[in-house]
Amino acid sequence: MEIPSWLKIIENLIGNLDISGWFKRENNTYNIQNLSMKIGKSPDEDVRQEIENTEKNAFEFNYNEKTIISKVNQIHKLNGSNYDFKESYGLALQHIKDKKLDWPVIAAAHMANSVQSGDIDLGIELFFKSFEDQKDPKNKTEFIRLKERIRYCYKRLQNLRHIDKNNKLKKCMTPEYYQKIHGTNTISDKDYQQIFYDFQKLLLELFTNYKIKIIL
Repeated sequence: MEIPSWLKIIENLIGNLDISGWFKRENNTYNIQNLSMKIGKSPDEDVRQEIENTEKNAFEFNYNEKTIISKVNQIHKLNGSNYDFKESYGLALQHIKDKKLDWPVIAAAHMANSVQSGDIDLGIELFFKSFEDQKDPKNKTEFIRLKERIRYCYKRLQNLRHIDKNNKLKKCMTPEYYQKIHGTNTISDKDYQQIFYDFQKLLLELFTNYKIKIIL
């Protein structure tokens, strides 16, 4: 079938595509068949669609998680850093949720950034010094106890982040009794997840009950 000259012009305009099979002659007229499906989308449209899909699948933070991000960033800003914990925290939570290969180590590396990342490596002690002094003896005692719990939990995160090279995490999570009676020293996913749950819970308690110093 010979394609009319005006159809050949259209063919040239849309990129020298083979359109010979796209048209059907009926009573000396031509009907376009599935033209939109044949042309498809441009590369730019594909890229935009991929970005939109990624944004839709981005981790959504709940109220408590947003509070942790805000307070962590406030502490970093107080100490002269513009670090934003949002990205690392989102990645940590996503790895905890997905539980793919090596998820505890990767999640711990991101979660520990609440204290150690940014323009200034705060360290846990400088992190605690960012809070107002407690005048009330009872509040001061409770603050000290809470800091000890957070300090201990943070150490376990660090053990995990460094792949527990000295086996301190394994010794803490699988005591001798459990090893001898149950014959295993393997840490379960549930036990790993508990570390992250506790760390977030303790941070939230800290941020809820104690004030961060005001930037002068």
